[in-house]
Amino acid sequence: MTQDFLWLHYVLMSKRGRPKKAKVERRTNVLRIRLTQEERADLEAAAEKKSLDVSAWGRMVLLETARPAINQTGG
Repeated sequence: MTQDFLWLHYVLMSKRGRPKKAKVERRTNVLRIRLTQEERADLEAAAEKKSLDVSAWGRMVLLETARPAINQTGG
């Protein structure tokens, strides 16, 4: 009986993996772009300089460019 209880406690109390992100923090949309091998290599090199993967680096650069463009007035 004690062994069964300890096993059940272990199963119920152990957490596997990282905690789930809040719904608003989850990234579920995907942006696909076509690149040449040279373009891809350039992006990978730039991301590596910032110690980021290409996806994180690309998201950062795109958003840094997009947000000011959205807030510009006039044309």
